[in-house]
Amino acid sequence: MYDLRNPPPASLPVLLKLALDDLERIIAAGDPYTVDVAAWHHGEAATPYRPARCNVCLAGAVMAMRLAAPADAVVTPADFCPAWRRALEAIDALRCGEVDIAADIGDPVQYPADHIRRLINPEMSNIPNEWLAEWREVQFELERAADVADEVGDD
Repeated sequence: MYDLRNPPPASLPVLLKLALDDLERIIAAGDPYTVDVAAWHHGEAATPYRPARCNVCLAGAVMAMRLAAPADAVVTPADFCPAWRRALEAIDALRCGEVDIAADIGDPVQYPADHIRRLINPEMSNIPNEWLAEWREVQFELERAADVADEVGDD
């Protein structure tokens, strides 16, 4: 189990920003990484005939880039401490449009789940550049909802 000293953010928009930033790092890194929305972090060791390779989803990008999961390892959220396990599962829940489940990481903001859900494309392809801009829009809307909640809380 990975027991990491730095806890994940408890804010859904900050967590999504972290995941999208790590996904962009995956895209820039290229080999051994390939984006595959059906895999958490599925690494395969190198052989004499090919280098190591690793398929990652949005949460898997966090596992690879931020949490230092080895590229040749098969890793799931269960391999991390409870706080990071919840955060990784929240990223995946958000990817699936389950905004309320995703916000269960301890984020007190009531997000406009129906509005956010409409922004999420359930037909995400494995070509991340096609949907990365859409996910930045989701991040923006989550940030906006959090800002509104802060303003209301300040009254």
